[in-house]
Amino acid sequence: MLNRRLLRIKVMQALYAYQQAVAADYQLAQDRIAAAFEPDLTADVAPDRRLLEGQRKLGEAQLREWHRTGEMPESGSDDKAVASAVQSAITYYEGMVAREGNFYGGQLLHGAESIHDQYLHLLNLPQALLEIIGEDNEREARRYTGRRFEAA
Repeated sequence: MLNRRLLRIKVMQALYAYQQAVAADYQLAQDRIAAAFEPDLTADVAPDRRLLEGQRKLGEAQLREWHRTGEMPESGSDDKAVASAVQSAITYYEGMVAREGNFYGGQLLHGAESIHDQYLHLLNLPQALLEIIGEDNEREARRYTGRRFEAA
């Protein structure tokens, strides 16, 4: 029963951590799109902020649509920059999600394998405590065996 409960807790913790990591990866993909359409302040010609804002919103909308449906949405405009930024964000997101899956899957397997070791350590704990108590009692008994200094 202890093993099943620990295993259930470890699985729930790993699933929660994985979901949080996937949500963070989605936010990072959105940030990549936003970064692609930030104005270049060092350019000789002032960038059109409205155009960049519109491209950013279109890219984020396409990413949301892809995330919701799983298929690339048809873009109404022939804007190659938006399509490139969205494709880059999708590739980044899928790569990060695969990495997170491998990492948390490995953590889950390691945690499940360590349950048996933890259980054995818990079973050995009373014996170890008895040995420590015995050593302390012996040390105390040797400490007060008699007078150390003789009065002359």
